[in-house]
Amino acid sequence: MANPLFPAKFWIRNLIKLYNTTNMLNRPRRWRLVLLRRHLTERAVAFETVHVNAGSKGSTDKGGSYCIRCGRCCEFASGLPDFPPNSRVPQRWRQMFSQGIGKGHTFCPFLWQDKASGCAICGIYNERPIACRRFEKEECFYLRELPDDHVPLRLLRFL
Repeated sequence: MANPLFPAKFWIRNLIKLYNTTNMLNRPRRWRLVLLRRHLTERAVAFETVHVNAGSKGSTDKGGSYCIRCGRCCEFASGLPDFPPNSRVPQRWRQMFSQGIGKGHTFCPFLWQDKASGCAICGIYNERPIACRRFEKEECFYLRELPDDHVPLRLLRFL
């Protein structure tokens, strides 16, 4: 998590979604802490696997003048591993993309965060899947219009 590209903001949004879609408060505190640690460990291992082996800092390419790098287009747990034919993405990463990181993860394993700006970065932008390449302006605007998940004050009790 100390890495300036670790997607902390997106991980916290992921936790908020978990809180809003599950019955966490009815679980024992110890159970919630175990879940939190497991979830963070899975995300950190996926991040390090890609970051160390990609040898890149990700891309800040906006993909179009309409993109504000909010990361909403990357908030999905998995997708079709349909990469371009000449892609150098390792089989393990294709599997991570198609199967997700694990239960409860709600965003792409290759989504990183520029800590200075808070904006989204694609860790494999030059090698990204075809679906990501075809993401259009209308889809972007639709996702931007969705309301943010409500963050109740009781969220602190989650921990």
